[in-house]
Amino acid sequence: MLLGHDDGYFRDKNMRVTVVYNHFGPNCNQRMPRIRYGYAHVVNNLYREWSQYAIGGGSMNPSVKSEANLFIAPKSRNNKEITWRKDSIGNKESWKFYSVGDIFENRASFIRATPPICS
Repeated sequence: MLLGHDDGYFRDKNMRVTVVYNHFGPNCNQRMPRIRYGYAHVVNNLYREWSQYAIGGGSMNPSVKSEANLFIAPKSRNNKEITWRKDSIGNKESWKFYSVGDIFENRASFIRATPPICS
């Protein structure tokens, strides 16, 4: 689930998307979703045993609010990180990821690189 046309499509800066009530996995690889631009509210989803990452923050400074999701990390893999960050604007911490009331199992975790966003 890729949200955003491409890095050069600036109209996506105003994109606001809600991803709700999905069951991802087991054996999903990535992009659940991946956000290039704008704001995504990811709420009440079940994530099971991803390969690379569950939520990808994109190349053009997106904001993600993860709320009330259940993240069950893969038992047999070392990858417990939920997020992935791509940097094409020169700042690895240019996107914002905020977790509210998420549940993390099997040592699932995310790296909080920036302060919470308001919405």
